[in-house]
Amino acid sequence: MNEALIKNMIRNCFYQYHYTKETLPLSESDYRRLLEEIWKMQRDQPDAELYELIEDVVYEFITNSNQ
Repeated sequence: MNEALIKNMIRNCFYQYHYTKETLPLSESDYRRLLEEIWKMQRDQPDAELYELIEDVVYEFITNSNQ
């Protein structure tokens, strides 16, 4: 899967949670961790839609980083 496309989809998902380009809480290592988690989930759930996996991973990231 195209890494740049997935990174863009991750960024857009954060925008749905009212983050902006300036407030996006992601470092390059965060992107890498999210990408790896998405790829792992995609292997485990081959029938799942990519956007659903991304939304799940981003939601998990946001809820765990606010604790």
